Amino acid sequence: MAIGPGSRFGAYEVSAAIGEGGMGKVFRARDTGLHRDVALKVLPESFAVDGERLARFDREAQVLASLNHPNIAHLYGIEDEGATRALVMELVGGTTLAERVEAGPIPVAEALAIARQIAEALEAAHDQGIVHRDLKPANVKVRGDGVVKVLDFGLAKALDPVAASSASVANSPTFTGIGTQAGMILGTAAYMSPEQAKGQVVDKRADIWAFGVVLYEMLAGRLMFSRDNVTETLAQVILKEPEWKALPPDVPPRVRDLLGRCLVRDPRRRLRDIGEARIAIDEALKEPVSTAPVVPVPTRSRRREIALGALALFFMLTTAGAWLWTRLRPVPALPTVRFEVSPLAGAKVEGRFNRWIEVSPDGGLLAFSGTPASPGIFVRPLDGTAVRQVVTPDLLGGEAPTFFWSPDGQSIAFFANRKLQAIPAGGGTPRMICALPASHLYMGTWSTQGVILVMVGQAKGPTLFRVPAAGGEPVPVNGPEGSAAESIGMPVFLPDGRHYVAVRRLDDRTEAFVGVLDSAERRTLLSGAESPVRYVAPGYLVFLRDGDLVGQRFDPGRREVSGDAFTIAPEIVDLAFGASATGTLAYRAGGPLQHSTLTWFDRGGRQLRTEALSGSIQAPSLSRDGQHVVVERTDASGTDLWRIDPARGTNTRLTDDPAPDVRPVLSPDGTQVAFTRNQKIVRKFASGLGAEDILGDGETTDWSPDGKHVTFIRGGALWALPLSGDKTPVQLVDTKGNDRRGRFSPDGTWIAYESNFSGRFEVYVQRFPPTSELWPVSVEGGGSAYWRSDGKELFFSAADQSVMSVTITPGQTFQATAPRKLFDIPGVITNGRFVVTADGEQFLVPVQQVSNRPITVVVNWPASVAK
Repeated sequence: MAIGPGSRFGAYEVSAAIGEGGMGKVFRARDTGLHRDVALKVLPESFAVDGERLARFDREAQVLASLNHPNIAHLYGIEDEGATRALVMELVGGTTLAERVEAGPIPVAEALAIARQIAEALEAAHDQGIVHRDLKPANVKVRGDGVVKVLDFGLAKALDPVAASSASVANSPTFTGIGTQAGMILGTAAYMSPEQAKGQVVDKRADIWAFGVVLYEMLAGRLMFSRDNVTETLAQVILKEPEWKALPPDVPPRVRDLLGRCLVRDPRRRLRDIGEARIAIDEALKEPVSTAPVVPVPTRSRRREIALGALALFFMLTTAGAWLWTRLRPVPALPTVRFEVSPLAGAKVEGRFNRWIEVSPDGGLLAFSGTPASPGIFVRPLDGTAVRQVVTPDLLGGEAPTFFWSPDGQSIAFFANRKLQAIPAGGGTPRMICALPASHLYMGTWSTQGVILVMVGQAKGPTLFRVPAAGGEPVPVNGPEGSAAESIGMPVFLPDGRHYVAVRRLDDRTEAFVGVLDSAERRTLLSGAESPVRYVAPGYLVFLRDGDLVGQRFDPGRREVSGDAFTIAPEIVDLAFGASATGTLAYRAGGPLQHSTLTWFDRGGRQLRTEALSGSIQAPSLSRDGQHVVVERTDASGTDLWRIDPARGTNTRLTDDPAPDVRPVLSPDGTQVAFTRNQKIVRKFASGLGAEDILGDGETTDWSPDGKHVTFIRGGALWALPLSGDKTPVQLVDTKGNDRRGRFSPDGTWIAYESNFSGRFEVYVQRFPPTSELWPVSVEGGGSAYWRSDGKELFFSAADQSVMSVTITPGQTFQATAPRKLFDIPGVITNGRFVVTADGEQFLVPVQQVSNRPITVVVNWPASVAK
């Protein structure tokens, strides 16, 4: 259910939203039974299907329930209504300590009184074996009466003696289960202990470090460690000593000593128990604050003045020497920090639809795409857990988004509805940059010189355009010697903003080269790149080759590579990797994310049976007699076509080309199959025997009932290819949108397809041969239309991936009822595609079981490369 001001949740009347974080939204509500105000910490319904997130939610509830202390926010209970769950918590008034510190240093006596209560809260938690793990001023509230409340024990994990001595205690705040090994960061960068920053095992001593950082910040009125990006902040945590001179002179010696003991990098030498901090603060509060006056300097003799002058000169020379030494001495290398994050359930990066990951230029933010069920673009800081959806589904029109950062990291450019737009990284209103030719895939890069290069995927291959970042008309980028635009794509600018690296296909291989704006200059760099080639300082190129993430040394001044490529991580999922020039990498490794089971359902959604063939399966095509099915299946050897004979229970591999073979469609008699390979339409016998025949360019969608045409997509439009006589393709649809997945009616007089010319993908029907008439079928999003064999019913998948139906009345004009839902499919429909038996009674669906594989983040990756 939707929760917001004015709504009711169980016995609670919601009055206002008061916060949002990694665990969801927090609302102020009124308990109508006990007549008190409470805080509802709500897990959104879209997250309720995520077992890992629910486990984390339950863990927070269990931890809070075990803590009963006046300085810890109380948990009253858990409330469930439908699929929505919420913690009912004490509503704590006042301001956060973070807001208080923003006003400047806190007087010593007040700071110590606050710190004492924080120590009391941690002591109570530690006594029960609980570590907070994310103590920071934002998680501390100070009420008007001076009472301190420590909030958000959501990162806490009850210690047990066995785990505490093993490598399985480091739990990420964003997932459980698979997230129990060392090597993962949790918490907020500026407050985490050195062992946390290194991804090592942590215990209550991590809280003691964070306590010292918070106390330092209250007294100094500033962060102890803070830089512009997470890389430098973590490096300071691990390497740099606090600036003790920033503390006010009236801080008691006992408190300075306490800070020194809390902020020891080696946890074995750190303060052993937070109770000792409470005792030290009590003793410091009893000591009077020093008010000793400044002693005036007596009159000096000439000799003393000369001596002092010499001393001053010596001091100046010593200072200058020290200054020079700090700039000439070898700087210790910043450490490499490796950890994992898991996108929230409503923002998973899963499957082919959702493969895009981009790291901001400063390495501090991670942007990623969502699922078909929750499409959009999401952003999260790498030193925190809060996720913000900056591009919502209504801006995408049902498309899978690709996007890229502006060079200053303030905006994200994205593609939707044949347009390139930019939106603030924190969310807001997008602005139009340019309209683009129709395409099945776009990529882009934004230079520091205010130029954007855009790759537009087309049937003949990708084409490169340039457009001003401020807006304008896209212009094709000329090839060598002023020729027409080449088949090039996947551009990435180098730091100078003029040169870029792009990839072009040459026969059976790919080649990455360096190009330059306003010039035909090309310099070949390397071969075999399967992804954008990204630059990482001080001198590396990072890209995908043979499915692995690899790196190679690169001189940005000479623009030359050297040495051999080396593997960074094996088996990267799709194009799911990003890299910033500052040295932050993000990727998902481990091979295919999805495992699909070909499952038969009846019209009511009851599961009937499954086929033996499994794996990563998509795009089924069912013969009209229902005797066999052809699918595309991805395994370790690539993507190929397989034929399934359900009655016999046999599976036959039809293709084994190294290039992906996709989008199979069977001929009406079931003897031939047309499919797509490298944007070419290929035809062969459905038995797998015989030679292949290349018919033309495009992506296959259907075969006409009379066997005379194959429909295909090219340039964002739907076409029909005659298979005999004049084989000139005929454009079927030209809505100026992205038109795709055309399917003939059984009598061949109608064609159903999906288009996003209205702003989102909907199903439409028009005549064949085409006329100027068309009829909408779906209402709130739809695709993948499929006809019943008598033409009296049309099925399609809705935006929520459910199966819908409309009844059709035969006649000279198209007449259909309003859509009605037949059933929801458990799991995920692969690309929304399914097939239906001739009688419309059974549905074959590749139901995708998606792995919630985390994203690996490597901060300051170059430091890990062997010299």
